[in-house]
Amino acid sequence: MSENLLNLLRQAGITPKKHGHNAKRGAEFCSPCPLCGGEDRFVTWPEAPTSGGGQGFFWCRGCDFSGDVIEFLRRVGGLTFKQAAARAGKRLPLRPPTLRLPGSPAPNTAKGPAKIAADGISSPSRPQGPELPGVLWREKLGHFVARCRERLAENKAALDELAARGIDPAAAARWRLGWNPGDRQGRDLYRDRAAWGAPPATRPDGRAKRLWLPVGLVIPAYSPAGDLLRVKIRRPRPQSGQLSGPRYYVVPGSSRELVLLDSGRPVVVVVEAELDALAVAALTPAAALALGSAQVKPSGAALAHLERARQILVALDADAPGAQACAWWLERFPRARRWPVPQGKDPGEAYAAGVDLNAWVRAGLNPRLKLELGGTLPGAAREISQVSPASGAPKSEPLSERSEFGEPGRSERGENRESERRSGKGAPAPAEIPPSVLELAELLADAPVVFEWSRTSGRQRLVCRSKAFDRAHPGRVRRISELFFFDPAVENYLIDHPAEEISAANLLYRGRVPGQGANPQPERG
Repeated sequence: MSENLLNLLRQAGITPKKHGHNAKRGAEFCSPCPLCGGEDRFVTWPEAPTSGGGQGFFWCRGCDFSGDVIEFLRRVGGLTFKQAAARAGKRLPLRPPTLRLPGSPAPNTAKGPAKIAADGISSPSRPQGPELPGVLWREKLGHFVARCRERLAENKAALDELAARGIDPAAAARWRLGWNPGDRQGRDLYRDRAAWGAPPATRPDGRAKRLWLPVGLVIPAYSPAGDLLRVKIRRPRPQSGQLSGPRYYVVPGSSRELVLLDSGRPVVVVVEAELDALAVAALTPAAALALGSAQVKPSGAALAHLERARQILVALDADAPGAQACAWWLERFPRARRWPVPQGKDPGEAYAAGVDLNAWVRAGLNPRLKLELGGTLPGAAREISQVSPASGAPKSEPLSERSEFGEPGRSERGENRESERRSGKGAPAPAEIPPSVLELAELLADAPVVFEWSRTSGRQRLVCRSKAFDRAHPGRVRRISELFFFDPAVENYLIDHPAEEISAANLLYRGRVPGQGANPQPERG
């Protein structure tokens, strides 16, 4: 059964409204764009025939996102082309056989080049780089970004607004932010599309559109190799009245590839807006990924990085769409956890309200990363030191006041553990613990899962004390079960464990690793 664009929009939490009827494309619907938001900029013609023989076409007047059902499923649903085509009910043609001359080498039928690891096991190669915009586009927009960078240094109001969101001038320069002042009268710029390498577009009356470069904050995105991928412009709000058109505008011709900032870090914080990602990358030990919209799913290099990440903190906006989209992340990535900001709806608002983003991220780390990065141990007191940028007055707020964090608050036991850690008497260092035990500690963090076993009868069982958690994290619970019951290193570690009921709170216990000649002692709080 083929998919319908209107149904796909509703599944993404968007309700399209009928706007009119087009003589060539049929019924016309308008709605917010699943990528850039807005109110009615996303136009859908569910009955329009497509060049591939399908039905249904869409176009966003804000970010220029357009295509058919397959493109929607790929970009918004995060599916591969084959998966999207199958769901759209389209059969792909069979690839014809390859003719080969006698004596010539056989063709490589692998999906991608493979490399041989040191242990002799072949592993898939790294994902291919992102698809780049055209050379002319990158040249013209590269000069545009460079000029705008110079103008930002002269715009104190724009720099102050960035600083209020956690992006100081050094961070703005690092990420090559800029300011487009427009023409001499401060009006938006318009350029010839062909001369700038932008894709052609026509108005409803058939006239060619010019390339629009509105006044505003210029936010470029670059590939790891330094190639310009995308230019987005954040338009300022007018002093009176409402802003006409989109708040965020993606320059046509930009790549849709998601860019991970500081990808070499072990933790990834997933946010919606680019400015929030810049603040997280600048102020915390985590990498940051901006989706642009809560409904966008990662693919390509960004997906590969997320699958290798040791922890993912999903910090989508603290609103209904963000909470709805979060469920996909928790099911797709076993090491993901929901981690909204304690104040406001996003990291930018939280910083403006005085939240220390560095402390907020560190409070969400799993036990192993807490030990490695110098954070607190499980169960320790978690407070966010807050300093208001405006007043400079320090204050602190327990993170546990926001219930969805699932974090324990201040306790005497937690304070004792923190003092033991500082004195070297707490949990063993990460180097002393088997890797599979440390992986288990990561998975157990904030999970209502308990492993029970009896020394006398030998009876063992794994208990998940929340059916909702079990349904939301089936892959995570399954991996916890595999480690507890089938991993030899975990089994040896648990033989000498002093407790018969093991959870995230006591898995890492005081003393040396079992088998090294020391009698481990449990932590005493």
